This record gives sequence, structure tokens and C-alpha cells, in this order.
Amino acid sequence: MHRVVDVKDDYYIFDDSDYDLLTNNDEIIVYNEEEQNEEMFSFASNEEVLAFIKQLFALWIISILRHKKRRFRIRRKIFLANILYEGEIAMQKVQFTETVLRDANQSLIATRMKFNEFEPILSKLDKAGYYSLECWGGATFDSCLRYLDEDPWERLRKIRKAMPNTRLQMLLRGQNLLGYKHYVDDVVDAFVKKSIENGIDVIRIFDALNDKRNLEQAIKCCKKYGGICEATICYTSAVVDGKEVFTNEYFA
Repeated sequence: MHRVVDVKDDYYIFDDSDYDLLTNNDEIIVYNEEEQNEEMFSFASNEEVLAFIKQLFALWIISILRHKKRRFRIRRKIFLANILYEGEIAMQKVQFTETVLRDANQSLIATRMKFNEFEPILSKLDKAGYYSLECWGGATFDSCLRYLDEDPWERLRKIRKAMPNTRLQMLLRGQNLLGYKHYVDDVVDAFVKKSIENGIDVIRIFDALNDKRNLEQAIKCCKKYGGICEATICYTSAVVDGKEVFTNEYFA
């Protein structure tokens, strides 16, 4: 998809979907307006070009944090392309996942909220423009059965019906699914399949021990049935006797 945002003199300003305009085996000249210098780069593939552009974007963000906004221009052959780095260009959006119906419900009130208690707000949440709404999984499934006398599958279908414009997201405990023990692979396959069929779009998959063996099957099933997989690493920090306990080496 090509969408030219603006044209100024010999500048073509286009959005970040037009990476194929930067063709293979091409040379790009980057001009840094702050430092008044140019540097030429050569690339063997579009993948290398994309990685280079992302690196430049990171430098731009760092410069903003340091209160030194830098403007980069990338020149290819006969035109200058301002990609991602000036205000008039459509930058990639920072998107938000709302977790109030799953995490807040679970962490603050032990997942005791009945469907009819949050049903009135669903239409408003659907109009908020979230990337996704985490509303299922975690302890919600167990609590529906154990405490609320609700069918968790029916709850999911009702949320889906009330929120047609928003991706619905769930939290999945890897091979444990939504339970407290490991389940065999075919059960994991069936559960993920039915979750997606009943309205889930995004599955955030984690294992408390970061054991990749407990993540693999759920991730494969999510991709198999067309879900969006968010593979998750659990990470925390703690200081005991003045020393950091959970260091990068600990998690390596």
C-alpha cells in the first residue's frame, strides 16, 4: 500500500509502509540537519533497509528524550524522503491494551465482578480506540465457574457481541491454559481453537518459570487458528540485603 503524505520541492514525504520504494542494492545518503553532514550507506536487501530505518527512528527518539530534536533526511537517487522523522509524517502509532476487565478485576476484587456489572460500560470501551481489550483468561474462567455461577464461554460471546470494533485479548498460562496443572497437547489445541472461535483475537501467553517448553504448544496453536500471539517473558525486580536478586544473568 502506497500513500504519499506530502510533496515539497524535491522531497517526497511518505508513510512507513513504503519500504519497497527503497529497492535492493541501492545507496542511501542520510543528511543530519543538526550536524550538517552526510553519510552514504549501501544495502543488499529491503530487510536491511528496514532495520536501518528503525535504527534511525530509535536515534530520533533518544534525541527527543535528551531535548535535542534531530531531523534526518534520507536521499535515494533523485529525491529526498523524509521517513518517520518529522511532525507532518504519519508515524507508527503507540497503541494501548486495556486490561481493566481482566487484570483490574482479578487483582483488585479477586475476579468477582459479574457480567451484568460491567456490561453497561462495554459500548463505551468499544469506542475508545484501544488496540485490544484484555477481558478473558487468567482467573476469570475459574471464577465464573467457582464463584459467579456464570458460563465463561457465554460471557466471552456476550463481550464479543457488545464490542464488535475492538480486538479481544486473553491471558493464557501456556501449557496450564487457565488451570493449575499441565494439560496434554491436544487439550491445549482444542482450548485455543475454541477461544478464538468464540471471540478472542489476541492471546498473551506466559509461563511463570519462563520455560519455553510450556509456551511452545500454545503459541503454535494460536498461530494455527489465526490468532495474534503475544509471547511473554515474566520479569520482576527485587533487592535483598542491598543486592539485586533477579538480574539479567538470573533470567538468562
